[in-house]
Amino acid sequence: MLNQTYSSAPIPYLTYSSYAGPWDFGADYHANTAPYIENLGSILGFCVQNWGTATSASSAFLFMLNNASYSPSWAFFAFQWETSTGAFVARYELNLGGFNAGVVQTRAGMLYAMNNVGTVLTAFGFSASAITWGTLTYAAADYGRVGWGGAMAIDEMADRLLIADAGNLLSVYQISTKTRLYQLPLPTSVAAIALEDAGRAYVLLGNRILLLFNYAQRQVLGAVRVPASPSGAAYWNNGNVTLTWDPLLRHILIFEKVANNSDGSCASIVRGYLQIPVPTRLTTPVPLAFPRQGKTIPVLAQLVGDMNEGVAGALATVTVSGGGALAAQLPLTDNLGRVQAQVVCNSAASTTVNVSVNL
Repeated sequence: MLNQTYSSAPIPYLTYSSYAGPWDFGADYHANTAPYIENLGSILGFCVQNWGTATSASSAFLFMLNNASYSPSWAFFAFQWETSTGAFVARYELNLGGFNAGVVQTRAGMLYAMNNVGTVLTAFGFSASAITWGTLTYAAADYGRVGWGGAMAIDEMADRLLIADAGNLLSVYQISTKTRLYQLPLPTSVAAIALEDAGRAYVLLGNRILLLFNYAQRQVLGAVRVPASPSGAAYWNNGNVTLTWDPLLRHILIFEKVANNSDGSCASIVRGYLQIPVPTRLTTPVPLAFPRQGKTIPVLAQLVGDMNEGVAGALATVTVSGGGALAAQLPLTDNLGRVQAQVVCNSAASTTVNVSVNL
């Protein structure tokens, strides 16, 4: 299950008095509520970068195309929050030009901007030196169109590209050969994708189900429902929600675009979740060496949770009967949920090892 442990400050909208240009005010294109001169438009991307502040080792960056009251009626921004406190840090106006369909962070931490015909190219205009923009050419003919409303993830270190295709399919490509390796059928459309640990990614579905997917082994490791947020949409898509993974604090960060407050101020925030494992099964104890009379061998079992992860800190009991005896045992499951014991083989008779846990 997911436990919410983080909430950010909302985005502080620009006002008539705080806006310093360079554009002139014209017609109120989007009927913004005074004194605010902008509201949220399209979500372009979301990531965590090792850009520290005085009170946070890293920062979360949300890339948005905002609707504005000043000419030309829109602007690209990156919004920065502290990942440890949720405090809003700054906004940066971006000169993305035509590369306006998305911003993607790769496994190596590079950022790419994607235009609306599905080509990943270099992004320009983000002057902060802590953010590194990449140079990569992505041809729509090679991997299929992404464009507006698409979700993708780039793992250049494993030579893999994940793309949400039409028809509720997640496609996995080998980047170097431009070969589609396989497709994963899903119950509904993909709203967002975020890379987690090596070979794994979170896939957020429109029905608020979050999958942990091992794309290296082609295996869905687990699924959990994301709690509904106040005033949020019942169904998610790539336009109203995005997520990223915080590798330092091990948070799943989700930004959901919701309606503004009645005074026109922004009500949309970043929410962070920790996985609280719910134990679902205990594996059969397995000897890690060939049993021989007079030898002591290690035996291992694992307590597994609802996202197929190990459950740590459970009180374990190991009992041995038959031709063996318990020599030693760790009293608690370790950080991977493992129960570890040493069993001495006293005779040639068969030995039975049973493991139980007290939750």
